[in-house]
Formats: sequence, C-alpha cells, structure tokens
Amino acid sequence: MRPYLSASSINAFLNCPRYFAYVYEEEATPAHVSSSLILGSAVHVAGSRLYRAIQENQKVKKKELEEVFCESLLALRESNPPILYKKGETFSSMMVQGIRLVDCLFDQTPRDEKILEVDFEINVPLRNSEGKDLGVPLKCILDKMVQVDGKEWAVDLKTSARKYTADRIEGDVQSCAYCYALATRNGGGPQVFQWQVLIKAASPRMEMYMTTLGPPEFDRLWATAENTIRGIEAGSFVPVQSWRCKSCPYGDLCRNWKG
Repeated sequence: MRPYLSASSINAFLNCPRYFAYVYEEEATPAHVSSSLILGSAVHVAGSRLYRAIQENQKVKKKELEEVFCESLLALRESNPPILYKKGETFSSMMVQGIRLVDCLFDQTPRDEKILEVDFEINVPLRNSEGKDLGVPLKCILDKMVQVDGKEWAVDLKTSARKYTADRIEGDVQSCAYCYALATRNGGGPQVFQWQVLIKAASPRMEMYMTTLGPPEFDRLWATAENTIRGIEAGSFVPVQSWRCKSCPYGDLCRNWKG
C-alpha cells in the first residue's frame, strides 16, 4: 500500500485500475507522454513564477514568463519519454500555443489577490464525520492558496481545450480533496476551491470557476478513498475500456495483460 493517497491516484484508480497499477504499483515505463501533459506542466512552472512575484510584491515581465515556459518545455522534452502529439501538432506549434497561454496568464491573473502560499503541500489524515480514520493520509499540493475576506481559498491552474461543464465541476475529486485538506487545517466547515482555467483557443482566455464544499462531500470523498484502498489491497487491477485507451502510454502492456 502506498504511504499516502492523492486526488491524482484516486482518479487514476477510478478511471482504470490497471493504469493505476502500471503507474503506482509496478512503476512501469510509459511508451510516451501526452503533449497536453507536457504543455500543462510547463505552463504551471511559469504560473508559479508569476504567483511568487505577486506574493512577494515583485515586478515580473511577460517576456520573463515566456522564457521560463520555453526553458521548462525544452527540459521536459529531454527528461520524458517521446511526446505523443495530437493530429497536426508539432513541438514548435505546441511551444507557440504555450507562449500564448502564458501571455494570457500574465494578462488575466488578478494582481490584487493576497497569495499566502505557492505550490503548497498539505498532508492530512483521512477521517469521516464519525471520526473513522483510514490510516492513510491525503496529500495535496495547492498551486496557490489565497486569502479572500479573511478566508483561505485553494486555487488550481489548469489548461483545457474547452470550458468546464457543471458535471465536471460538481463531480471533481481534486476540488473535494483540497477543500477537505483546508477544512482539516482550518478546523472544519465548508471551504472554497477555485479553478483558473486557460482555454486553449486561437485567442486564449482565462475562465474562472468556483465551488464550495463541506462535510457531506467530505464523507463521500472518504467513502471513495476507502473503496479505493480496498481495491488496491485486494490487487483488483482490471483494465477499463474507455476513450482513454487510445492514447494510454501503457497500451501495449495492457493489450498483453492476462491477469
């Protein structure tokens, strides 16, 4: 059993237990890495630089963020498996798109928000409202934590090809996990989570979505985590056929899987 759970690991198990096993149990070598993941990671590095500058009341130029992004993208290309590009996409076109996203991030990120932490890690025990502890901590890394009207908000930076739907927002494991972590840190009660989503359009824009989650959602998260742990401990790592299979980096391994 892993020493902790995260929103990413829970989602991985829910989406496909076999994928979870390749990543977290067997540490198998992926055949490729998606261009979306590489792009998002490099944009996040630039975002962290911008957030720290705002937090420390420092000036940062758009050109500097573009350079941070490009350096990160090049480093990620060198340190990862081959990149799986979308149809018609190249490394150069991905870099151009990323620069546009970073420019949008620079232009549309609020400068008046009070940033308390950047890339902030929180580790909390997983307990339900009755006090039952799963014995496995929850690990969360917040892109930034801000203060609004005296309250702490968790904020996550994303890149996406399209706007988020209500179903995407309401059923999100990450937002619930981060709100639960803040609630545990702050003595309980409902907490606020905000997505700042860079939409990958010809003219990128930032969409902001917010949700408030509390004890009922936390108990559901706990139950989801409990069943995830049961499945992991039972070694129930069966593959799930879905649209994700087409670009899965473990596709060849999975096709040869016999149990």
